[in-house]
Amino acid sequence: MFDDQITTCNMCSLQGNGCPGEGPINFGTPFIIGMNPGLDEVRDKRPFVGASSRIRDLLQGDYYWTNVVKCAGRVSRCASCRFIGLEINTIKPLKLVLLGGEAVKRMTGHPFRSGIYNVPTLYGWIQAYATWHPSPANNYNWERLKRACKEIQQWLKS
Repeated sequence: MFDDQITTCNMCSLQGNGCPGEGPINFGTPFIIGMNPGLDEVRDKRPFVGASSRIRDLLQGDYYWTNVVKCAGRVSRCASCRFIGLEINTIKPLKLVLLGGEAVKRMTGHPFRSGIYNVPTLYGWIQAYATWHPSPANNYNWERLKRACKEIQQWLKS
């Protein structure tokens, strides 16, 4: 959708290292939103293929996978987060899943807390389910990741 703009973004010193979102671009498609891509994602130009890739195996379904920041590096200084607004306002998802503190902070303006949020968009409010980012669980607690994915899927179906 915005692949060329994202992969050639020159808004920070990491020029050309953008990682675009991926998935169906149909109205209402739920978004799975992480913080920023890691080196594997930047290399492959695909979100959620590195340390957090197990979540793709556990969350089976048609989702749009993306990050609030599109390049690997210093999250707090990158201006590429403007692209998430373009993605959301183009696809118009009915629900968002926010993975980790940076995603919650950028999308809601609030510090990280697990729970349900209402997120303002250009076309109205949408619900967001906030939970922790999956990459630490890959290394430390596989069962916790499986439980979280089950909760996410139940919420997306509600």
